[in-house]
Parts: sequence; C-alpha cells; structure tokens
Amino acid sequence: MKKALALLALTASCSAPSVTIVPAAIENSLTGSISGTTGGGVAGSNDLDSIGLGESEIVFTPKVDLNFLSSEISISTSSTSFAGSGTLDAEIEFDGEAVGVGTDVDTEMDVTATSVLWTFNFVNTDTAHFGLGLGLSGLDFDLAIQETGNPLNSTTSDEVLPVPLIGLRAGGDLGPVRLEASYATLQVDADGGEIAVNDLDIYAGLDVFGDSGSVVVGYRSFDVDASYDDGADSVALELGLGGPYLGVRLGF
Repeated sequence: MKKALALLALTASCSAPSVTIVPAAIENSLTGSISGTTGGGVAGSNDLDSIGLGESEIVFTPKVDLNFLSSEISISTSSTSFAGSGTLDAEIEFDGEAVGVGTDVDTEMDVTATSVLWTFNFVNTDTAHFGLGLGLSGLDFDLAIQETGNPLNSTTSDEVLPVPLIGLRAGGDLGPVRLEASYATLQVDADGGEIAVNDLDIYAGLDVFGDSGSVVVGYRSFDVDASYDDGADSVALELGLGGPYLGVRLGF
C-alpha cells in the first residue's frame, strides 16, 4: 500500500502542470522586399531598406510556456512599428492607388508576428527534452507609402497571413545553464500563390533563483516568403523580422 501511494505521488509530481513566462526586450530589425500591382501584370520589387525601413527597433516581447504531462505549448508575439524615408525602386500599387518608380517616399509599417506551438516530448528527463508537434503562426502587417510632401500621392496595404506549422523543440540543463531551441516551418498554398514561414527561437539562460528564475539571452527570427492575390491586387512579400533579445525566465 505504501509503495502504491509513493508511486502515485511520484506520478502526480511528474505530471503536475507548470507555467513559464519569458518577458524580454528584443531588437527587431526588418529585412526583405515587397511588390504590389492592381489588375495583374508584372510588378517590380522594392527593397524595404530602400524605402526607409532599415532601422532596428527595441520592443517588448512576451512568451508563455505551458507544460503538462509530456506536452508543451508555447505562445509568443512580437509587434514593431517601423518608419523612415527612401526612394521607390519600382512602382507599387494597392487598390488602384499607385506611387511611381523613383519617387521619394515616407514609409510606415506595423508588423506583428504571433506563434503558437504545441510539441509532444518523446524525450523528457530532468536534464533534457526533445519533442515534435504542430502550430499556427500569424503575420499581421499594415503598410503605408506616401510621396514625401504630397499626402495625396499614397498607397496602403493591410493584411493578415495565417499559416499552420510543423515544429520541433529541444533543450536541456548544464548545471545552472539552460538551453532551449524551437523551430517551426511550413509552406502552404494561398490565393493565387503560396506562403512559406520559418520561425526560429533559441536562447541560453543562467539560473539565478534556482528553477524559478533565470536571466536569458536569445535570438528570434520570423521569416515569411509569400505571393498571393488580395482582391484585385497581386502581392509578393519577402519579410524577415527578428533579432537578439534579453529577458528573464520565471517559472511557476
């Protein structure tokens, strides 16, 4: 009877759910290109750096991990506003509003990348884990391009691109040092084209309050390669969002 109770207590302790929160400051940078045309035809591509979006921004980014049995669910989001001035490499057009090649422009772009990843840990010990699973990502961007000094000559695009994911997760402890990495990817068909996502998150943490608190240093990247039709618009987008981050890991 005592052995049975001890086994039951051990099982309960191993399966008890836990929550980890990782608030961090990330230096997000934006790379890539975008093109858009209304009514078909071939559109040239505009480098995001050329139109003024090459500067990095430091923003707050939260992440939550829920562990139960041998499963782990991660939810993370990162939202950044970029703005700058530059020159169009090619004409760009959304909803019939076009700004011509060679125009000096002021550009604003709000980008939010959100990911949910569930993995089942096939290896799950006190010092190491490895799992495979499924997820969902979402890219929400709001782009506004306006001729410098002429607000009447402008064009805008607002889009949300959801993509399912397959992913893996691995991590472990080396004394007071924690290592964690996750990667998720998938390419899916979209209206008139396709969307591919690659989502990488890797960090190292140093335990300063035992198992309940760590200082973490990491790198996050969220890359999207998409071509699709949005109503009468044909859009091609290559976008990379991410950078290094510094934060804390709090376990409950």
